Amino acid sequence: MLEVQDGHVVVRAANVRDWPDFKTRNLGAPFEETMRDPWAAMHDAAQKGDMDRAQELSVQHLDKMHRYVDWLLRHKINMMRAHGSW
Repeated sequence: MLEVQDGHVVVRAANVRDWPDFKTRNLGAPFEETMRDPWAAMHDAAQKGDMDRAQELSVQHLDKMHRYVDWLLRHKINMMRAHGSW
């Protein structure tokens, strides 16, 4: 809704429909299942003492978590499980 025109910030008019209005919005299985793979593999590598592999997988896991949390926020989902508690 914000644009720059001729060096000035322009705010576009819009109507926002925020409905339905729920106090809590939660998204669980099967949607969180995609988060399991990097975390489980990372946990397994750490348990086996392969910390280099665990570090590599942690980067993948955090990248997936970042994209997942962004998606949750875009869809106004305000509750989530701590992915990695399996």
